[in-house]
Amino acid sequence: MSESPEIDITELNENDNILFVDVREQDEWDSGHIDGAIHVPLSELTEGNIPDLPTDKNIILYCAAGVRSMKALKILEQHNHKNLKSLRGGIRAVQNG
Repeated sequence: MSESPEIDITELNENDNILFVDVREQDEWDSGHIDGAIHVPLSELTEGNIPDLPTDKNIILYCAAGVRSMKALKILEQHNHKNLKSLRGGIRAVQNG
């Protein structure tokens, strides 16, 4: 994977050992999310509720369009999480791709 904090959906493949993390709020998650994703709302992260994420996976954060996932990435980096990327275009890129 590239060194940029953002990644395009076209750069991913099933061999990348990926965990998707949806940082949208509950109502957005309830309306649909990527299969296999876990839900960690940005509001929880900003309140200091930092989850234990696996260290052996590439963590792809996503929101609706990519803004909140970049904020979440910066918070998680401050808590020493590694292998983080923000999905460019968010879930819309997946739905439209």
